[in-house]
Amino acid sequence: MTAPSVDFDITTVTQVVNALTQAGLSTHDKLVITGQFLSAQAGEERRIFSYSEPLAATEPACAPTFVRAFAHVDWVDGESVVQAGESSVEDGFNKRFHAIERDLDALGADAAKAFDCLAEVRGALQKLLEEVRTELNRLNADVFECCKRGGGRPPVLTFPAPGGGSVLTGTQFLGNVDVSGRAMQLWQTEAGTIMLPNQPTSTAGDPWNDPRVLRSAELARTIAANKAIDAMFTDNKAVTKEAIVKQLGNTLTPNGMRLGDLLAILPTGTRFASSADLLRDVTEREAAALRTSGTVDAALTAAFGLGTDVATIADAPVERFGAIPVAQRQALIKAGITTLGALAAKQPSDLAYIVKKAGVSAPASEIAAWHTTADALLKTK
Repeated sequence: MTAPSVDFDITTVTQVVNALTQAGLSTHDKLVITGQFLSAQAGEERRIFSYSEPLAATEPACAPTFVRAFAHVDWVDGESVVQAGESSVEDGFNKRFHAIERDLDALGADAAKAFDCLAEVRGALQKLLEEVRTELNRLNADVFECCKRGGGRPPVLTFPAPGGGSVLTGTQFLGNVDVSGRAMQLWQTEAGTIMLPNQPTSTAGDPWNDPRVLRSAELARTIAANKAIDAMFTDNKAVTKEAIVKQLGNTLTPNGMRLGDLLAILPTGTRFASSADLLRDVTEREAAALRTSGTVDAALTAAFGLGTDVATIADAPVERFGAIPVAQRQALIKAGITTLGALAAKQPSDLAYIVKKAGVSAPASEIAAWHTTADALLKTK
C-alpha cells in the first residue's frame, strides 16, 4: 500500500520561519523547530535525521604552530665569555633571554588558541546534543503513540532472569541514570546489565554504593584474587601505572570490570612499590573525588546518622554498614569491632580470622573489599 503523499503549503512554512525570525531565534534553533513542524505535518512519512551544522572531525585553524626557536649553546668553564650584551662571538644574556621570552609567548598563544577551540567545540557539541535530544523525544512519542494504537505496549518492563529461576546474585550497583525525566538504577548482575526504577528506600544512595567507593573496593577485591598483580612488585620493584595497564589492564575483575578502568584516576607516570601502595593511592584519590562532589555528607548522614547521633565517620556503627552481610557484621561486632574506625584499623587477615572463628567465613577478596570500603569512607571526611 502506497503511503499518502503530503503537500506542504510553502506559504505556511514561510510564515513559520518568519515567526521564528521575529522571535529572535538563532539559525540553528529555527532549523530544528521548522524541521519539527515539517515532520509533524508529514507524520506518516519516513524521517531522516541530519545535523543542521555538522561538527567537523578536524579544524585546521586549531592546529598548533609553535616551533622552538631558542637553542642553548653550552658554556665552558674558564673559556666562555659571559656578558649581558651581544658581541661578534657571544649572543649575551639579553638576547638569549629575549629568545626564551619569544618562545614562551608563542607557547602561550598556542595554549590560548587551544582553549578557544575547546570552547567552540563545547558550544557546537551542546547544540548537536540538543538536536539529538529533540529527535529522541520525537521518536519516543512516535513509538508510544504507535504502541498505544496497536495495543502492543507491554504492561510492565521485563528483564532476563538467570537460569533455574534463582534470585539474582553477584549484583553490583553501577549508578543512577535519568530516562525521560524518571530516575532509574543500573545494576550489573549474572543475567547482564539491567535497569530498575529508583526506589526511595533503595540502598543505592548509601555511600558504600557510590561508584567511586565501589571502584576502590573492586580494586581491593581484584588484588586479593589475582596474584599476578602482586607478582609485578617482586623485591619492592617500583612499577608504573602504564606498566600495570599494559600487562594486566584488560584483566576482568570479579564483578566484570577492567582493571585498567579502575586505575584511570591515577596520573600518568605514577609509580608504586607494592600493590598496597597502588590500592592506597587509588582509594585516596577516589575518596577525594567523592569528598568534593557535594553528595557525600547527605549520604553519610542518611546511612550512619553522621552529625546527628554519630559525631565522626570513624564513630559510625558497623551495625549500619550495609557493605558487609548481616552474619559477618554480627561476628565483627561480637569481637568488639563496633565502629568504622575500628574496622579500618584492622588488617584484612585479622577480619578473616574473626569471621572464620564465628563460623561465617567469607572469601579473602570480599573481606579486602569491606576493609577498603571502610577506609575510603573514612577518607571522605
